[in-house]
Amino acid sequence: MYTKGIGNKNGVSSIENTTLYTYEKSIFNLLKIDLKLFDQSVNRNSSYAVLLRSWIKECHDQNISPQIVAKKINKSGVLIYIELNPKTKIAA
Repeated sequence: MYTKGIGNKNGVSSIENTTLYTYEKSIFNLLKIDLKLFDQSVNRNSSYAVLLRSWIKECHDQNISPQIVAKKINKSGVLIYIELNPKTKIAA
């Protein structure tokens, strides 16, 4: 989860209200993984987790659906390196 706020003309708003946060949350919901566990991996500076978060942001910027991103993440095996295991298979 993003912990920093972002500035707007009215002050600072929570990052949790952004479309990127919602996008990331929907991906991890599809993978049946608690987003807080992923955040802990990012905070531990797990290079795979940091790269995955960056890739998710790129997918968001390119308007790729969360379902497609979740399938690619699941197939890649990267979650094993981050020590997160999806609890369900995603339909192809």
